[in-house]
Amino acid sequence: MSVTRRAGPPAFWPNHLKMYKDCPQRYYLQFVHKRAGRMVDKSAMTRGRVTHSVLAVAFNHLRARNTFPDSLDKRITERLSVDDYPSYDHWQHDVRVIGGWVEHAVESFDTRKSVMAVEKTYAFPFPGRSAEPPFTLNARVDLVLRHDDGGIEHVDWKTGKRGWVDEIQNVAARIAVGKALQEPRVVSTVSFLAAANGEHDDSSELSRQDVRDGWTTIKGLASSICTDNEWTPIQSGLCNWCPYYQHGCKLHRAPDTDS
Repeated sequence: MSVTRRAGPPAFWPNHLKMYKDCPQRYYLQFVHKRAGRMVDKSAMTRGRVTHSVLAVAFNHLRARNTFPDSLDKRITERLSVDDYPSYDHWQHDVRVIGGWVEHAVESFDTRKSVMAVEKTYAFPFPGRSAEPPFTLNARVDLVLRHDDGGIEHVDWKTGKRGWVDEIQNVAARIAVGKALQEPRVVSTVSFLAAANGEHDDSSELSRQDVRDGWTTIKGLASSICTDNEWTPIQSGLCNWCPYYQHGCKLHRAPDTDS
């Protein structure tokens, strides 16, 4: 499965790098071969997309007018089409769920912090070294704040139920924001909006060693993507949920119909 490499340094997003780390073949099928996979349940993605969209409206309004806007519930219903749901009750359930997440993010915000950027993409062009090809590291950051003591914080809204931090995404955002703003002190916050108690945030000022280790991982993954011609699949518990498991993956074997 060799491919023709495009001219010029590639650009990578954290989800590209994580997908390659989890399974090089899925990365190949989705981003290189651009093969269509099977349809998967997109309800969780829709809830996440709408939540991020409404929070962007709320925090852009706060940045411009120093107050949150009214009628955020209306913003949610405008972004969710009833026609995409099997019933009105299913639609109403998602409206309530998203409304709770948005309400938590707004009500828990520390107004001593000022909003610097909302849903902004930061890019760090790595020029490359002897054994490391050049590439651009992109990171789309949900929220960038300045503390009253001058420090910088980047926030990542999570709408999944699991309280886990994507280390690649976290370090990529830390590097991209820190380089763009030339700030040595950057606090990384992951806010789990769907946590049972509604208060599960994971915040830390990553140490230099944390950033150094994460950057080493990112460079290694980028280098592997640039040179991989095998795209070896990795078996895991996620295979049955992969849109390519039955649509091109070498690990999947159709049932023997001759028996």
